Order: sequence, then structure tokens, then C-alpha cells
Amino acid sequence: EAAQPEIASIGTPEPATYHSPTEKPRIELPAFQPNRTGAATAIASNNASDIQGAFLAPLPPNVPATKLLAAGNVLRRWSSGISAAWGIAYDNRAGTIWVGSPSTAWGGNSTIYEYTLSGTRTGRSYPFSWNPANGPADLTYDRNTGMLWAMGVEEGGSCIYEINPASGYTGRRICPGFSASQRGLAHDPTTGTFFAGGWNNFTIYRFDESGAFSAQVRVDLAISGLAYNPITQHLFVIANTETDSNLVYVLDAANNFSRFGQFRISEGFGSNSGAGLDFDCEGRLWAVDQQTEMVYQFESGEEGAICRGDAA
Repeated sequence: EAAQPEIASIGTPEPATYHSPTEKPRIELPAFQPNRTGAATAIASNNASDIQGAFLAPLPPNVPATKLLAAGNVLRRWSSGISAAWGIAYDNRAGTIWVGSPSTAWGGNSTIYEYTLSGTRTGRSYPFSWNPANGPADLTYDRNTGMLWAMGVEEGGSCIYEINPASGYTGRRICPGFSASQRGLAHDPTTGTFFAGGWNNFTIYRFDESGAFSAQVRVDLAISGLAYNPITQHLFVIANTETDSNLVYVLDAANNFSRFGQFRISEGFGSNSGAGLDFDCEGRLWAVDQQTEMVYQFESGEEGAICRGDAA
């Protein structure tokens, strides 16, 4: 068992919609499986699974577009140099970027790597030592504790796992009791709560360190990555779809996650390329293109010192 006890799962999960690979789903859909880079490849199947690396769920209902925001201009780009790059997080104490290569089932090597902002590896890397069969997906950084968290992709649900940038997996995890596996992960340092979301049920969850949900809102987005600005209380969403993986959606967390606006990233992010997302302290966004394994920094439209007041 891990070095520290599991945080109890509490809260009432919604009814499960997706089944394990050995069960017949209620609605038979084309399933998708990731190739080496995590891209979605359609296959004929009567068994849908919610644990793939790229989008497999049915598309959500069409939702009218919201206002177009002045953002998305790419400021820098670099190759991660790792297989199936997926999760990303900005470490504000070190001023570095962490990128995750998921499990071999998703084409990766189950390791998280640290980079300078210009894309040079620092030499620090750690295995995902809880030995995930799938994922993990997105990463986030707790600016109050200086710990990283990884979104696990367990079948039928997800836990999140704490990683110390100085030593690796701490043995601590939080398992809120999701009804399906999630992909995106973000942290709010002002309340100490987390956001999670995915493409299996198109829902944003907010939960605390005990795993208790304080919000569950369906937003009809195929969520792959999340990033949160605590100054504006805006939650940024990148999706994984065939046509709009370069779209970033901005949701108002203070108004039941209503749509505030959206914008397109000016480079990269073709079909089914959406993966992790995070903010840096200057209010710029970082994202991984899982098709090309490239890392991008781009304008959010909310540039400014969003880390002020954080613990040093």
C-alpha cells in the first residue's frame, strides 16, 4: 500500500453511463483506440471503453458558439521529445514545466519530465510508480503546497495522484467517486479545491481534498485539459475532437460554469490532438498537442500576475 493512506471517497456519484471493455454498452458505438501518439483510430467494436487516450465518446449536442475572444496567439513552441506526451503543469516555485508520458497502453513510458520554459530537460523525471494501466492524463500544480497532481484514468472512474517535484509520487491519492474516467485537471489555490472533467460524460466536477463534490455541471464539451485563473474565476477548457481541438473554451466558475467565450490556438492542434492544459504565473496558457508531442505557450486573453499571494 502507498506510503500515505488514501483519502476517503465521499459524495454521491451519478449513474454510470459507460461500461468496461467486457460489458456490452447500452448503445453500440464505434470505439477508438490510441496509436503510438495517442491519436484516435476508429475500429469496429461492440464494446465501448472509457479509458482510451483519445476521444471515443459520442459527440455532445451542438451548443451555440459564444463570443470570440482576443487570445490564442502562440508565443513559443518546442518538442517534448517524449512518447505520447499528454499532461502538463507549470511549477511556479521552480519556474519550470512538467510534461507526462502516460502508460504503455497509451503509447508512453509512464514517466513525468521537467523542462525549462524553452524546452530543455532539467534532468528531473519520475516514474508514475502507482503503475497505471492507462493514463494518467492531465496534470496540475497546487501552488499552496508545491505539489503536482496527475489525473488517473481508472476504468469506471478516476483518482488523482500527488507527485513531489523533489522526489516523485508521495503515495497520496484522492478518489472522489466519478462515474466515468476523467481527463482534465486543474486546481484553485484560493479554495484548495480541484476541477476535473472528461469526454465520457462532458461534465465539470469541483471537489475538495476529502473527495467531496461541491459542483457537478454538464457543459457538453469533450474535455481533455483544464486550467484555472483564480483572479477571474475562469476555467479554461481544451477539447479533443476531430475538428475543433484548437478551440479553447472559457467557462465562468462563479456562474455555474456558463460559457464566457472561446478562441482558437493560432498553431498546431489538428484532429484529436487535445490533451493537457495549464496556466503559468503570467496568465499565459501551456498545452500539449498529443498528435505531434509538441508543447505550446499561447495568450489566454487574461495575462497578468495570477500567482500573487501564493505561498513562496
